[in-house]
Amino acid sequence: MLDFFLQFAIILAFAMSAFVGVVTLYYGQSEKKNNFLLCILSMLLFSLGYMLEMMGNSAGELLAAQKVLHTGSSFVGVFMLFFVVDFCDIKMPNAAKGALVVLSTAITVLVWTTGTHHLVIATYARTSRMPAYLYPVPGIMYYVVHVYPMLCLAASAVAICTKIPKHKGNQRRKLNIILLCVLTPILAELICVIGMVFLGANERSVYYTPHSLAIMGVLLFIGVIRFDMFDIVPQATMQAIDAIAEAYVLLDERLRLLYANPAARALFPDTEHLEKGAHITKIRDWPRELLGIQRSWDKRVVDFARQDANGVFSHYRVSLSSVTSRRSNAWVVLIQDVTASVNLMRRLEEAAYTDTLTEIYNRRHFTELALPTIDKAMRDKISYYVMILDLDFFKRVNDEHGHLAGDAVLKMTAAKIKNTIRSYDLLARYGGEEFILLLTSSDDNGIRTLAERIRRNIEEAECDAVPGITIRVTCSIGVARCDVKVPLEEITEKADKALYWAKEHGRNQVHFAGDMENEAECAIESAQL
Repeated sequence: MLDFFLQFAIILAFAMSAFVGVVTLYYGQSEKKNNFLLCILSMLLFSLGYMLEMMGNSAGELLAAQKVLHTGSSFVGVFMLFFVVDFCDIKMPNAAKGALVVLSTAITVLVWTTGTHHLVIATYARTSRMPAYLYPVPGIMYYVVHVYPMLCLAASAVAICTKIPKHKGNQRRKLNIILLCVLTPILAELICVIGMVFLGANERSVYYTPHSLAIMGVLLFIGVIRFDMFDIVPQATMQAIDAIAEAYVLLDERLRLLYANPAARALFPDTEHLEKGAHITKIRDWPRELLGIQRSWDKRVVDFARQDANGVFSHYRVSLSSVTSRRSNAWVVLIQDVTASVNLMRRLEEAAYTDTLTEIYNRRHFTELALPTIDKAMRDKISYYVMILDLDFFKRVNDEHGHLAGDAVLKMTAAKIKNTIRSYDLLARYGGEEFILLLTSSDDNGIRTLAERIRRNIEEAECDAVPGITIRVTCSIGVARCDVKVPLEEITEKADKALYWAKEHGRNQVHFAGDMENEAECAIESAQL
């Protein structure tokens, strides 16, 4: 009965290994499957050798079967180790990998030539039971042949154990399955060794390691079919993903990190050191806009900005999409740097409402902003003021020093006004050498003081646009106050009349519309102008 069970187990091991290998070969899309397939191939060779041994009729046939078995055995541990370090993203030097392959090859050569040197099997005989098995007398290298693959499997187990605590969810389940696969043949070998030490080796001893492959086959079947061990990161697109300029981040269904391409690692340096399965909250620079990614998945596009140590902002656009494999889901986060586009749009917008020379608002945008400012003043029950400023004798500057000097004076004037007024006051270039302001206040004296400060600052300013020549200008200012909502043109016209009065009565002064002694006289003068 035991013999029947053992025969069935080894046939099952061969069948399961072959099935898992075929499924992985045709459906697995991860580059990590390569070493896995080599490991499966070694397992198949191991199982094949044991099946040939069960069918052997002579000691020579049994020995040949043992050679096939040990060939698979010498490579299965090595390729399992390669697969584990690759799956766990552990860097293993190519020199170390090459040395292990050479050692496995050397062991295989020793096994196949043991009939000449007897280092692996000194002598052998056919057991008397049915089905028959080879009963070997160990040579000097016999235990090396058995210990070497177990050491490789033990190294694999240690590598997995260091990674399991750092992972969660589906990734941890995969690692647990691989760990059980590694431990199963180790346990079988230990049982065999314990039996030989305490019970003694005889022809009735059972070598359980080949049968442990049946358990490994089932576990690998679960890992590949149930937990999608190789399908989350497609091999076909891996090189393209690594080459694109956009940051590509792959998350599992619980927003745990699965993969980040070089661009993503540059954008989020923490991903370089994070283990697979770490939650995105472990990434210190991860934008807050993407923390609620599951709750706002229907949005699909998210924008966010980051500020560097120098205060410069970078702008990003995130495209969100879902990936569904046979057994699990993942989220693809594609992050594109749109700083250049955002800055271009801002420059275009600024060009639409900014005077290119003085870099303050133009007349059109001033009108657009003035209306809501007036509405707010009315709600707050405070007065609003329109102030028009005109440079005195500005034509002389252009005539005597050239238009470049005139442009420099206009830029200087705009800067002086901007640095004098409050942050919420509106300032625009009204036309030529005229500037217009809209201010709100509940204190006439405060506006008078502010206007006088503007006039004085411009009077005291010096422009060095022409080498060796200091250009100084003065200005006239007209101010009109309004306590009710009237058309902007009406209050602007009053301020313009006040400006005209100031220019006609000496220039370089501030005049309020309400201070005119004779409105009719001013109206006549304005009409004459």
